[in-house]
Amino acid sequence: MKITKLISEIGRHTWWSEEAPGVPLFCIWIRAFVEQSKFWHPKLPSMIIGFFKNDFVYEETPEDEKLKIWNYVWQKYQKSSGFMDDIYRQWRGFAKGITKEGEHFLTYSIAMSNEDVARSFERFANYATNHWRVTWGLEAADIFTSYELPRILTKELPHLDFQDRNNLAFTLSAPTQLSFMEEERINLLRMASRSYSFIKAHKGRAIPVKIRYVCENLATNYIWFFSNYRESVPFTATQVWRQLQDLCKQRNRAELIEEAHRLQGKIMRLKTEKQNLYRVHHISKKLRSAFEILECWSDWTDERKQVALEVNYYLEQYVQEIARRIQCGIWEIKYMTLDELQNSLHQSRPAVSYAVLKERRKFSVFVELKRQGMHQESIITGRAAHSLWEAIFGMQKTGEISGQVASAPVAHMQGRVQVVLDASKTRFKRGAILVTTMTRPEFVPLMHRASAIITDEGGLTCHAAIVSRELGIPCVIGTKIATKVLKDGDLVEVDATHGVVTMLKRG
Repeated sequence: MKITKLISEIGRHTWWSEEAPGVPLFCIWIRAFVEQSKFWHPKLPSMIIGFFKNDFVYEETPEDEKLKIWNYVWQKYQKSSGFMDDIYRQWRGFAKGITKEGEHFLTYSIAMSNEDVARSFERFANYATNHWRVTWGLEAADIFTSYELPRILTKELPHLDFQDRNNLAFTLSAPTQLSFMEEERINLLRMASRSYSFIKAHKGRAIPVKIRYVCENLATNYIWFFSNYRESVPFTATQVWRQLQDLCKQRNRAELIEEAHRLQGKIMRLKTEKQNLYRVHHISKKLRSAFEILECWSDWTDERKQVALEVNYYLEQYVQEIARRIQCGIWEIKYMTLDELQNSLHQSRPAVSYAVLKERRKFSVFVELKRQGMHQESIITGRAAHSLWEAIFGMQKTGEISGQVASAPVAHMQGRVQVVLDASKTRFKRGAILVTTMTRPEFVPLMHRASAIITDEGGLTCHAAIVSRELGIPCVIGTKIATKVLKDGDLVEVDATHGVVTMLKRG
């Protein structure tokens, strides 16, 4: 498609933006996006655009089409809910295939020929792509909960005020199982409480022999924990030990035990709260079905996130081995497409020039289109890429910072802002207000030190919403512009009742 036609197509949609550290090879989901119709809506979506700037990805998807996907699934669910169980079972098969092929590669890669590695990578990439094809539909919930659900709740429950409706929506759509992050947190708290005196007595950063085994075991179980869409840095025993030291420095033993018990009892408390809300409020059958989908997708979204982190961990291992074999830099490989990487292995040398890969890393646009049922992939650089950037981001205006209330333990609070786009490269100040595009697992240590959270992105089931409520700190999500308007050191007031952020003084 010509750039002029593509820009015209962009103008026909409203766009949902998500940003994160990312490289094309790790963003397999871009390729999979337009193929999710195999599992959800028969015709949609039609396109996705991924902008890459120096190892950072700006993902743009059509809001209007995602809302149509939600409504299609919602109508289908009201007729028969069983179809989602079938899709979930298919996804579990793909997830198991990812682990099986990834572990097989790690075990036998040294003895594999280039052709063997190419076949292994092809199998792995197919499993990973199918993982994303299936689970892309879950993100349609963000559009529904951001725009449509508040309007429906106002109509059905006019006797409730804004905050009560918001709390009801979050509670009824909340997951019914502990997230992998909460399970990891419980393991850390248990370890810290059991060895509290021992940990407090050791001031050094080296891991004592007595506790090394349990640190290594936890790190191995969550080795993918700090992966992202740019790289995978393995979770290490040293990091576990430092987290244990920090926990014991910040809390006494009784507080550690109390937090672990609170987390363990969360699901039972939540189920009781849901039952009470359904009993007290007259919620229509149609709206209840929406909450059933949201609850199911909240659980699934967490499982999806864990699998995505595992995918990125294995991808890093493939990249390092392939880089060695074809004598190419790791970062150059990460800007190849799946097909280009396969060709490089078959040729035993890079199939794309260094100059092309360097240009892609500096600034490039990956566009996936579906036209008459056919999948089209384009990589755009140079002036045309900048034209597409302007077509998307030139429409965005900065102004009042407002979004959706995710957590409101207090009505108003003030604080200094710290904008974080990459958690791995930022030293976050305790007590600052965390401002970011969207939080991810690697943000959890920062979230524990934040006094409030403000994000550009997100819906009811997003990571920031769930974690902020668990931590009991104010959180406003889906502002779209917070990271573009606010700067480090700005003094702001967060109205956690209405989701408004007011600038008080520039830093």
